[in-house]
Amino acid sequence: MAVDRESIVNMTLKGEGYPLLNGIIPSSDFYPSNQVKGFKYDVAKAQSLLAEAGYPGGANFPELTIYVNGKKDSDRHRLAKGFAEQMKMNLNLNLKVKLCSIDERNKAVSSGTAAIWVSGWIADYPDAESFLSLFYGGNIKANSKFVNPFKYKSEAFDKLYRQAASESNEQKRQKLLIACDQMVIDDAVVIPMITDDFITMINSRVRDFETNSLEVLDFSSIFIKEPK
Repeated sequence: MAVDRESIVNMTLKGEGYPLLNGIIPSSDFYPSNQVKGFKYDVAKAQSLLAEAGYPGGANFPELTIYVNGKKDSDRHRLAKGFAEQMKMNLNLNLKVKLCSIDERNKAVSSGTAAIWVSGWIADYPDAESFLSLFYGGNIKANSKFVNPFKYKSEAFDKLYRQAASESNEQKRQKLLIACDQMVIDDAVVIPMITDDFITMINSRVRDFETNSLEVLDFSSIFIKEPK
């Protein structure tokens, strides 16, 4: 509630990306993300909840470190700095940003040293399930550095996820996946921030070039118009 994602995209990232205002799955042609209710930007409510948790005005809240695998002033670095600045401005919380390699970040996550880290995900196939698999409790046993590194375990989520995996009716399946997405938001497992831009530049002679929401390029229908 204390994160102004639109400001981070427009000001901090200078228009790069799109703010994730609903669930953890970006809007796409295969998923109605607008049916998931995200947290609204409400600083007063966030401050009230922080005080209710025992940290009025940020008092006695521990200083935490955000682990970022990226170079100085990269998009990831600026994203983390923008987040930290808003936490200081809105909640008076002190967060440090630590640049590191991906191996260092993964080690900090798996050991429990990292309380906060920047991460991203590119779907393996055009379906909400590819995103939601990150939160399935059954994947904790695999101890993956990328799938469910948050160690999220919810019997309610796992039940809905399994039901969706075996549901053949697409409308019913979609509702189950939306419910899973909503649960991840309601339980505040992660803080959805942005989805990346996908920019392509093509020659004006190229015809029938199309992109999709997964950034997969299909060259089977493309042709080049010969100059006259």
